[in-house]
Amino acid sequence: MPELYLKFLNFMNALDEPIFEDKKNGCWQLLQRICSQAFISKNFYTVNEVIGWKELGSQASLHKRLHELASLNLVTLDTHQTDGRIKIVTPTAQARKLFKKLDKIMLNAVA
Repeated sequence: MPELYLKFLNFMNALDEPIFEDKKNGCWQLLQRICSQAFISKNFYTVNEVIGWKELGSQASLHKRLHELASLNLVTLDTHQTDGRIKIVTPTAQARKLFKKLDKIMLNAVA
């Protein structure tokens, strides 16, 4: 039923979260992709891998979005244990909290 998904989107749009303020900036798509691997598969991307996702934007745009996500405390850019030149993109507890809110919204949409 398409109404359920539309209801979910309406609830999601009503969230008062800074990441949703500018829907065209691509930060949300980037966070979804980073978190889907980190939370489900326990795989973490490097900054170089993330800025290589051409389907989400140019390298400069993706780099800017990564830093925007970091400034919103949704990801951290941690130094790799063995090579200090490599940065690992790690979702924060705040990102997990945001996705838990979305879980609740999704459950309310189908209830």
